[in-house]
Amino acid sequence: MENSNAMAMFKNRISQWVKYSDYIILEQNGKKYISPAPGSRMSIYDPLADAEELVTDFLNWGRRFYGNEFDEPTDKIAMEIASKYGLAGWMVALPKDRKFSSYEETYLGASGKIFGKGNNMKTKEYIQCFTAHDPYEDDPKIAYIMHREDIYNIVFSSRYREPFLWSTIFAAILYAHFTSIMDNGDSRTPSSKRLSSEHMAIASNNSGLSLQMWSGDSPEMFWCFDSLKAAVETAYCAFLTANTHPLRVCKHCGKIYYHTHSRNEFCSPQCRNQWNVYRSRERTSIKRENSPE
Repeated sequence: MENSNAMAMFKNRISQWVKYSDYIILEQNGKKYISPAPGSRMSIYDPLADAEELVTDFLNWGRRFYGNEFDEPTDKIAMEIASKYGLAGWMVALPKDRKFSSYEETYLGASGKIFGKGNNMKTKEYIQCFTAHDPYEDDPKIAYIMHREDIYNIVFSSRYREPFLWSTIFAAILYAHFTSIMDNGDSRTPSSKRLSSEHMAIASNNSGLSLQMWSGDSPEMFWCFDSLKAAVETAYCAFLTANTHPLRVCKHCGKIYYHTHSRNEFCSPQCRNQWNVYRSRERTSIKRENSPE
């Protein structure tokens, strides 16, 4: 796959998502949730329109949380993710069946442990884990025009909520996977592939990506991303397996960035210039230490 066209196969896609202008942290029964703030404005966008920024943002959020290098409160990182991209869509990402809302019970598999349940959970009870209160008429009726199931009217509503740490931990796991690949050199070697599958199974344990065929005079095939989480995972895998390894770590600041040129080593001209200044000072210092008095 050519790196510049890493996402070309997903040109026909259903990936539109919803985000709100403001989010708040709520606490209920000792648990923290993140949810759209009252009176905040909803907007529809396509997170994969700028997949490079989407993936590097999540990797860098994971880097900050994983290494705790800035000693930041996790609330701040969670709010940054939500404010820029919306909520991850965990309610539709966890069930094994995309049509779970039409069944009395939702099959979650191993994910049921998160809720202290077995593999199955009453669907009504499961949905209530992600909603602040019972359904009401103000839920946006936009699922149909976005070619999605009715359950997305809840996911895209202002009453939808998610445990505030989940997306941050997801970003940290993504970053851990990325560093495991980087630490083992070429991601295409058998040993690195084994490490990857043992460390984290990316986008293989849930039905986050599916296909739809639209009929007509000229039938078309569309990739359907069930959540923001699925969009991040898929774009990440596409970039990670691209021929020229576009996901890079800045030689100076350590930030993860996207660049298609194999010789590029810095995330910005500023980092490149500062690196050169430090190197110049280091060489000057060595010369002084080695020069005869």
